[in-house]
Amino acid sequence: MLRFLPDGRPDPSFGQGGAVVSDFGVRSEALEGRNEPTTAIAGGTVDSLDRPLFAVGAAESEGACHGHSYTGWLPSALVRLTSSGFPDPEFGEGDGLSPSFPELAGTPFVSLALTADDQPLMGGVLSDGCPKGASLIRLSEAGTPLPGYGVGGRQDFRNMSIVAFTPEGGAILERRRFGTEVVRRVTPLGLPDLSFGLDGTVTLKMSPGANPYPAAAVDPEGRILLIGSESLPAGGSQAKRAFIVVERRLSSGSIDPGFGRRGRIKVPVPGAKNVGTLQALLDPEGRLLVLSELVKPDEYPVGPAELTRFLLN
Repeated sequence: MLRFLPDGRPDPSFGQGGAVVSDFGVRSEALEGRNEPTTAIAGGTVDSLDRPLFAVGAAESEGACHGHSYTGWLPSALVRLTSSGFPDPEFGEGDGLSPSFPELAGTPFVSLALTADDQPLMGGVLSDGCPKGASLIRLSEAGTPLPGYGVGGRQDFRNMSIVAFTPEGGAILERRRFGTEVVRRVTPLGLPDLSFGLDGTVTLKMSPGANPYPAAAVDPEGRILLIGSESLPAGGSQAKRAFIVVERRLSSGSIDPGFGRRGRIKVPVPGAKNVGTLQALLDPEGRLLVLSELVKPDEYPVGPAELTRFLLN
């Protein structure tokens, strides 16, 4: 892990010369003979006291999904360092390491956020080889399972994906099926938010050519920004042009008529025909940043990426 000063130089007050090198207690012993790193960071953030918080995982052989097995870096715990780069003795059991989280898939990223009082929120993919749904984990500021949240601070949601956390500690989940997108909002206790749509759920119609890698962000007013991409006239080898589509919903789930055209903004991605995974966040000034991975048809999204910034009203 590296930390840089605003001018781009390594921060000499962090670790050794701006770097912390460690397996953080999760190094894989079974895959020592492999050339790949056996420990990976799967997402991170920084809390209000300038303490880095990140998910770590060890390389493991994952079960076959649709006949294919692979090595994944399974997110298994959260680590918090002090502002100077040492394991935080006030997190977990005094070693800066949270309890472990079994059955999460080895995806490159997890969703990670913090409440206003620095309680960690983590969303991962529930898996037994093939993805089964979303798993949400809530910890106290001290890194212990949050009392009253699911079982041991964890709740699982079958057939859903985590796309964003709400500022108060709830979550936005979604599922795509048969040309529709189901968006669900849950409260900080993991229960359906009955103020949102019908019983906490809004069902949307997907446009032709929509790609199955959505993202979302929630602003301080509780409005949900749903971010997706479309390829026209269709996705895959027929695609000629790709677009990023941003739709804003009010906290009630209704479309925001004051946003874009009928609640939507659609902009082209220069030079792209297909877009893979999307990542989105709101910066401190309330602007939306969207990172798009540009892909070729039928390839895993490992191509170049493009960053787009939106000014929001």
